[in-house]
Amino acid sequence: MKAKLTINNREYDYYPLEGVESLPYSLRILYENALLNGYSSTLKLCDSVRLAVRSPFTRRES
Repeated sequence: MKAKLTINNREYDYYPLEGVESLPYSLRILYENALLNGYSSTLKLCDSVRLAVRSPFTRRES
């Protein structure tokens, strides 16, 4: 879901990464790298990360 951020009267679109903080550090690094470099497989990686975030086995902080 796309969101908007306004800074100094300029509007930017971004995609919030909810739940990323619960991922293992190594997955966060791979995810960030794919997003920053615009890999064509980013969509597949994003889907994998979303599944990991929603997994019932993912550790959650209370």
